[in-house]
Amino acid sequence: MRVLLVNPDWDSRVSVRGRRHNRAWPPLDLLNCAAILESQAIEVSVLDARAEPIQPEFLNRTAPAFDLVMLTSSPLDRWQCPNLDLRPFLKWASQVDPEHLYILGVHGTLWPEQMLTATGAKVVVRGEPESVVQAIGRGMDLEKIEGVSFRNRRGEVVHNPDSKQIDMAAMVQPAYHLVRSQTYEYELLGDRLALLEVSRGCPYQCRFCLKKMYGAGLRHKEVSQVVAELDSVVRKCGFRRAYFIDLDFAWNRELAVRLCDALVEKKVDFHWCCQTRADRVDRKLLSTMFRAGCRLIHFGIESASDRVLEAMAKTMDLGKVERGVRLAQEEGLETACFFMFGYPGETNQEMEATLALAKRLNPTYASFHAVTTYPGTALFRDTMDEDDAFSVDGRCLETQALDPFLRRAYLSYYLRPQYVVERIRQRNFGGLWRQARLFWDYIRG
Repeated sequence: MRVLLVNPDWDSRVSVRGRRHNRAWPPLDLLNCAAILESQAIEVSVLDARAEPIQPEFLNRTAPAFDLVMLTSSPLDRWQCPNLDLRPFLKWASQVDPEHLYILGVHGTLWPEQMLTATGAKVVVRGEPESVVQAIGRGMDLEKIEGVSFRNRRGEVVHNPDSKQIDMAAMVQPAYHLVRSQTYEYELLGDRLALLEVSRGCPYQCRFCLKKMYGAGLRHKEVSQVVAELDSVVRKCGFRRAYFIDLDFAWNRELAVRLCDALVEKKVDFHWCCQTRADRVDRKLLSTMFRAGCRLIHFGIESASDRVLEAMAKTMDLGKVERGVRLAQEEGLETACFFMFGYPGETNQEMEATLALAKRLNPTYASFHAVTTYPGTALFRDTMDEDDAFSVDGRCLETQALDPFLRRAYLSYYLRPQYVVERIRQRNFGGLWRQARLFWDYIRG
């Protein structure tokens, strides 16, 4: 059997309304699936059009050489915040014989029947794909594979029971040898970027957060397992940086410290970033992370209003948030803080207070976004009609009303004399140029 795994190109600015910047990041879930298939002696190729200049028509010429083509609508870095305009994806799906097409990702998980109809695919895989792909690789009958939806011989849609969550401690190393390190970068960290996981899941219940792909609870890999993966991607595959894509890297502080200590001992030559909560970090943890190679932390701040945070079910002590960001900066870490605007009931005064908080925190990078009402979230259940959930262009789930405010927020934050002088003093002109390009992409939308 020959299998082709495809990460289609969405255009880096495909969804200006939602400010989704589709970066050239490795499709980690596809690389996990590729490793599983290779362990079953199956020939696998990965086609990553987000990283390579490939047009959909290329797939039309390539796909017939493979027995199965698995096309993702949302690689792992888009599980939580997928693109909602499906039109670019459907162009890719139309290039493959439906009898050989399998669809992976968030959209099929949320809307399996609609995705079967829209793409004509033989199978839609729901939820995290690894265990399903393993069963497919073994040649199991579709009727017996958990986590898939398909049409039977009578044309009826069949939804098999959900698949069981994978055991992360039993996962094989991602097949990074199937992609080229030089095609991936993160403008806030650098080039030759790998994505890696320590854990899946999140202990918090933020009402705006889409966690359908992750399932319930939290799972993690063994420290030795993660270190071995890093050693492989750095020493064997030529990657120089990594992003631990966990929803909350430090949710288990002991695990995070043990991993950092192991990285220090291993002396792997790379820098990395992660995301966690600003109200849960401390100086000792941050210092340990820096010694282990961490250079950038993402913090989801969202709002300066206690009332809005409570409505989001993201209860945080803003005093601890400010302290956490300051400690990270004092320990030499760059910070990227994310702020959300337009949550139902939020006032103009509250939005202005959030912008003022961003300037007071003064992170290295500030990201301003309008709230997106994702299906599968508590926010969606409270505010949207389920019948309106699926649309090819996704317009019903986003809004353009805040675009003028967001543009002003970016301009007023990044054009502050204090900020510009600080960035120039750092003399990282390559990084400054990459950041300037990203800034231009956001404000010109």
